[in-house]
Amino acid sequence: MRIVPKTLTSRLALLLAGLVLLGGAVAGLAGTIGIRAFLMSQLDSELHQAAARNVTLKAPGSNDRDSDNLSDNNAGLPPGTITGHISHGVMTDLVVAADLDGDHLPTRADRTAVQHVAGTDHPATAHLPTLGDYRVLTLHTRNGAELVTGVPQERVNHTIRELIVLEVAALAAAVVLVAAVGAFAVRRSMRPLQHLATVARRVTELPLESGQSRIPVRAEEMLEPTEVAQVGRAMNAMLGHVDLALQQRDESERRLRDFAADASHELRTPLAVARSHAELLREYMSSVALPPEVHRSLRRIGDETGRMSSIVNDLLLLARLDQARAAHPQDVDLTRLVLEAVDDARVAAPSHHWSMDVPERPVIVRGEEEQLRRLVSNLITNVRLHTPEGTAARCALQEDGGQVSLRVHDTGPGFPPELLDLAHLRFARSRHRQDSPDSTGLGLAIVHAVARSHDGGLDIASVPGDTTVTVTLPANAV
Repeated sequence: MRIVPKTLTSRLALLLAGLVLLGGAVAGLAGTIGIRAFLMSQLDSELHQAAARNVTLKAPGSNDRDSDNLSDNNAGLPPGTITGHISHGVMTDLVVAADLDGDHLPTRADRTAVQHVAGTDHPATAHLPTLGDYRVLTLHTRNGAELVTGVPQERVNHTIRELIVLEVAALAAAVVLVAAVGAFAVRRSMRPLQHLATVARRVTELPLESGQSRIPVRAEEMLEPTEVAQVGRAMNAMLGHVDLALQQRDESERRLRDFAADASHELRTPLAVARSHAELLREYMSSVALPPEVHRSLRRIGDETGRMSSIVNDLLLLARLDQARAAHPQDVDLTRLVLEAVDDARVAAPSHHWSMDVPERPVIVRGEEEQLRRLVSNLITNVRLHTPEGTAARCALQEDGGQVSLRVHDTGPGFPPELLDLAHLRFARSRHRQDSPDSTGLGLAIVHAVARSHDGGLDIASVPGDTTVTVTLPANAV
């Protein structure tokens, strides 16, 4: 399993440590190879001197095969030096300098190992099973015999081993030190970038979608000509543009809300007058013999003016809800509102199958009673208007952990898939008004606005035959 560093700081610190490790390893390897070559050159020089002295000691006429005489002649050679003769390609004898510890004597395997590398005029390394590594050189004496001389290589090997241990220890210490210092330096260099990340995170936490028109955070101004400073200046410029766009959006929405409120307020009086005159005219002309078309037209005028008055009232309510929260909160018995709404629905739509599930104890929330009554009524009315006869509808009220949930479930056709996420918007269902001529398309928009003004929320889950609209309100909604 590969471990990947999570932060850029740790990655850069590990990268520095890796570069130091790679560079130190290459430098150590090159140094070790150079020092070993130098030590081997010195050892070969000693080997040539020992071989030349050995040839001088083996004067013509001496009994080369006499091991005792050979050992005596080796007395002037460096300690541990080996000498031997090769006759007709066979190692006839192999002895060690007389002053070496007598417990280390060449064996047959040692002679075989020396014979494998003997016979050349250049030094060669032989591993003797008993004596260890030796540097071996073969020279010809005056009488044509081959004389083998070897010096121990243990000094060079020991020096190289100590050098490698020292290099590894020094390299490990250097890697740890560079990693620690690098992490500190990188972390210090990354502080401006971390500040930018903090600013970006704080911006994402702002409730900009709820009308927060100002972005109060900015990145610190950095005058250094670094990449991080350039990112900081670019972020401040971007936040300034976003802040300006949000202000313009809020101003546009405010003007639209003011227009809707003003227009709704101004339309209420003429619509009420037109409706009252239409009703008066219908009553007056009911006793007059007129064609049926006239009576139908008067009835349509009265119905449409009433419907328009309802739309105007809904728009005025939405405009007020957009501008402020509940102005006069009080304790409201939500259970009573549900019972009254379901009872009214049973009278208005007897062909539906209405049922309730409410707790025995009253569920009390804090808010404006008329707005909450409108919320419950719109939920029930929405089922009545948009589901066919015979639909089963159930209204459930529940309080759990300081939160109140009001669920209205029905077995009707449900919301069209393309409108499911837009059902709480104003006039979202206007294109389906042919299915529900009495609908204004503002019912769920009012439910959503009332719930939001009471610090609540609206959730819709719908498939054909199974639709649930859930409103959540905090028990201490204000």
